[in-house]
Amino acid sequence: MRFCGLDQALRHSGAAILDGDRFVLAEAFHAKSPGQGGAFHEFRNWWEGFLERHKPDHVAIEEPLRSDMMRTKVSYRPNDAFGQSAIKTKEPLTNMQTLLGLYGVRAHAIEVCEMLGIEYVEVNNTTWRGVIHGTRPPKGTANTSEWWKAQAMNRCHQLGWNVPSKDAAESALIADWLRISMTPAGRQRNPDLFGSAA
Repeated sequence: MRFCGLDQALRHSGAAILDGDRFVLAEAFHAKSPGQGGAFHEFRNWWEGFLERHKPDHVAIEEPLRSDMMRTKVSYRPNDAFGQSAIKTKEPLTNMQTLLGLYGVRAHAIEVCEMLGIEYVEVNNTTWRGVIHGTRPPKGTANTSEWWKAQAMNRCHQLGWNVPSKDAAESALIADWLRISMTPAGRQRNPDLFGSAA
């Protein structure tokens, strides 16, 4: 059984193929068009060609960021009694333009799978990373995204998988999460994954 993982974004994506537990390849994609419409078109052409060439049985696609995700911003103001007071406010994790790009690429990714008749599942990054890495970034990590991508490169290196980029490394590990999820033990944890697929 051939498994495919996709780590997609508007500009930099990666896709990988496993044949059973054997690593086949990981590929990086970089959109060159300055506008979103052109980038969507480039992504769709690349993704369709990738799937037609490598013919996976199942695809796992990393979910895009949720639009309601917030982060806490801390600022300080002078305070006569204690020197300064911390003021905590919530702000969006990312901007609307980025979200539109992520959701647009996701739409193309699932539409192409549907067109080609390939079963796909979307997986949250905390879910697949929990299975593959079993760890979290150390407290105080400044850039958790870069930390995770470094972990992906290290893991692929340990496995002897030749990956051309951090996005390709993450796509290979998403494919590995899918492979694990389709084993008997994985199916017990994810009984509804692809419904009746075995």
